[in-house]
Amino acid sequence: MSPDPGDSAGHAAPVPPGDDPRPGTFSCVVDGHPRFHLDAVRWFATLTEVAGVRPADLVVHVVGPEGSDALDLLRAAGVAVVGIDAFDARSPHCNKVSGALALARRGVDGLAVLCDTDTVVLEDPRRLAVAPGQVAGKPVDREIPPRPVLEAIFGAAGVPVPPDVPLSWGAGESTCAGNSNGGLYLVPGVDLGRVASAWSTWATWLLDRRTLLEEWGTYVDQVAMALALATEEIVPVALDVRWNLPVHDPGRIPPDPPMPAIVHYHQEVDRQGFLRLSGRREIDSGIRRANGAVDVQWQRAFPGRTYQAWLDTLDDVAAAPVARRSDREVVGAVVDLLAPASVLEVGYRAGGATAGLVPTAYVGVEGPVDDEGEARAERPGGSFLDGTLDDHRLSADLTISLEPVDPAADEATREARLQSLWSTAGTALLLTGDAVPAGDGAAPPAAPGWLEGALRRLDPEVELYPIRTDDRTLLLALRPPGDRHPRDFGPATLDPLVGRHPDPLALAAVRVTAWRTLGFYPDHAPRLWEYPVVAQLLAHQLPLGSAIVDVGAGTTPLAPFLTGLGYRVDTVDPSTDVRGWPPADDWNEWGYLDYAAAGLARGSWNCTLDQLPPTARFDGLCSVSVIEHVPGTVRRALLHEFADRVRDGGPVVLTVDLVRGCDDLWNRNLGVEVEDPLVHGTLADIVDEAARTGLELVAQETVRYWGASDVDIALLVLRRSPRPTDQVVPPTTAVRTETGTGRGLRSLYRRLVG
Repeated sequence: MSPDPGDSAGHAAPVPPGDDPRPGTFSCVVDGHPRFHLDAVRWFATLTEVAGVRPADLVVHVVGPEGSDALDLLRAAGVAVVGIDAFDARSPHCNKVSGALALARRGVDGLAVLCDTDTVVLEDPRRLAVAPGQVAGKPVDREIPPRPVLEAIFGAAGVPVPPDVPLSWGAGESTCAGNSNGGLYLVPGVDLGRVASAWSTWATWLLDRRTLLEEWGTYVDQVAMALALATEEIVPVALDVRWNLPVHDPGRIPPDPPMPAIVHYHQEVDRQGFLRLSGRREIDSGIRRANGAVDVQWQRAFPGRTYQAWLDTLDDVAAAPVARRSDREVVGAVVDLLAPASVLEVGYRAGGATAGLVPTAYVGVEGPVDDEGEARAERPGGSFLDGTLDDHRLSADLTISLEPVDPAADEATREARLQSLWSTAGTALLLTGDAVPAGDGAAPPAAPGWLEGALRRLDPEVELYPIRTDDRTLLLALRPPGDRHPRDFGPATLDPLVGRHPDPLALAAVRVTAWRTLGFYPDHAPRLWEYPVVAQLLAHQLPLGSAIVDVGAGTTPLAPFLTGLGYRVDTVDPSTDVRGWPPADDWNEWGYLDYAAAGLARGSWNCTLDQLPPTARFDGLCSVSVIEHVPGTVRRALLHEFADRVRDGGPVVLTVDLVRGCDDLWNRNLGVEVEDPLVHGTLADIVDEAARTGLELVAQETVRYWGASDVDIALLVLRRSPRPTDQVVPPTTAVRTETGTGRGLRSLYRRLVG
């Protein structure tokens, strides 16, 4: 039964369970900032994957540029993406009024569901009975604007002040009916035109008299809606908090909140684009469902350019920063990493990114005629060919092409050009990821992701690493060995993750090291994030030649990579599964490997850390996914040992597996439960336990839903606090070492850490 139209404090009554949702259209407004574009993708993902809404029932109104890859994937899914004008420069929040006006012109059969983009929808609100002559919304989160301010505004407008309605949270707090949080309005389609028109009128009236709002000027749109409902004699219906549940103000969340139907998360998202947990079991259950839907979308089609643009706007200093380099730095790093015997550059330029960085076996083709003399001087020993790439039969270990494909070319011509480039690359191809810039060419520009898709069609096994530079993206395409190890990751694991990686170039560096040393990089999604991030964090904090110990090293490329950079690495692993050189097809990431025997570490110890000689001390320590796999008593003892083995001020970098979607420690080891989950502990327990040993927290990051894995990743960067003066451990003397891999990675270190 619908609420009494005369009851302005009523609640919308749900349609009985099992009934299909009524007709209606969902709408949101996307402003220019990239976070709103990502918000729209999360909104879409939860609506379609969780609430079961058809993409055809969604309309996204866009203020500003409409060309982001986030909007492109919505269009491809069948969502209507419509450009609109900003409402008024004085209030970006009022752009939602423009969206309502545009939706009214479009027409809505059934219920218009007007959403903020920063909402995730877990249940279809079209099941709620909102009758003609009513508009449903949840009362504001706080008494804002205060009652005296609202009374002054309504008085100035000559409109009677609506009666009070209680706030969902906050004992004794209330506001006037119709003053609702703008995250969700439910408007019958038959009323949308007059509601939107009145909303527009009152928003403009209030912007002209903004001093009436005093310091609450941000809330023009919400107060204007209250005025519109009052003057149009539309009954405001108060929705239960679960239909617009806020998580940005944790102090107001009660101990027993309801299960959310719609979460209004504001900016409570982590650096991977997932909603942060609230710490309330009921709410977090819904957030995990939302994040699962976002993960499905990220895996299906990831808006990498929008994501990177959003990361660029973040003010925080994260533990794993997004790297940004110049074209020249990227070229130099790739050359240092691959140490190619030959380089082919297509489209060389004098003073270009390759000048002075390539080996003597260099061939340049398709360069400007006027540049050839200067280009020869910059690349001594190189040769330069007349004509085009197709005029010659060329091949090289590394092919570089930093000129975009002709934007006027048709798709067949673009793909043929790409095939010519790839056929020359024996090991790798480095080219601009902005393959076809936007423009008015004879053919439509290629959609974002075209280049990656075309390379994948040419070679299903190619590995693609997008590398951000100062003003564009370069794409490193690696040709894997012909005899890929059965435990080596491949494109199926890499492709959904690489666009979210904080530094794909560092990942590529560890990847190449793995091929050259162990023959494989473990095919476990978290490791693609952990090894490069751990290595860079240590490299940022320790000079070359420092002594590092990797505890629970297993069989991975981390120790060889750090050794190759120039660190003195010891590995410790007590496993009874002992690997013998050379690498074999049955190797995986577990087991003890004597890295030192192959020159890939200073020393390798088949024992526990406490069994090392008492004098063994290190400048830094790392341990990847180890301490959560042992019982709590063993974990605490191991943390004490970490603190004892590291010099004062030395970094301790740990990664920890968490139960997916929460902060509980993963409590299994090779499939066997190590102890009762109720006593095994949480990430906060590790931080507290580490502090008691003298390891203070420097930085912390949690990476949720990273690939097809049962676990989330926690990163802890700790520092050994100073010991009492009578317990000082002298620092280890830093000595440069030269190993087989070190010569190829030395300058790469400088380019990776700056």
